[in-house]
Amino acid sequence: MTKRKADPYKTLGVGKKAKPEEVKRAYRRRAMETHPDRGGDRAEFDEVQWAGVILLNSARRERFDQTGETGERQLPDIDRQALSTI
Repeated sequence: MTKRKADPYKTLGVGKKAKPEEVKRAYRRRAMETHPDRGGDRAEFDEVQWAGVILLNSARRERFDQTGETGERQLPDIDRQALSTI
């Protein structure tokens, strides 16, 4: 298991008690702000995507909240595809 340095809540700018719809809105806003096609930084955009994967999935969010770990370092392709449709 690997522990990520960035806090996904801080990355998206939401609190730990944020509802799923709040997380989704924050993810969309941050993704647009950091998207490389809009002049954003690729590394920051990747962090935003990672934070979305963790916080938009209830099981992963619960695991992160309990342990501070995700068990994965890379964003799985299936999750990257799913986030692009949001």
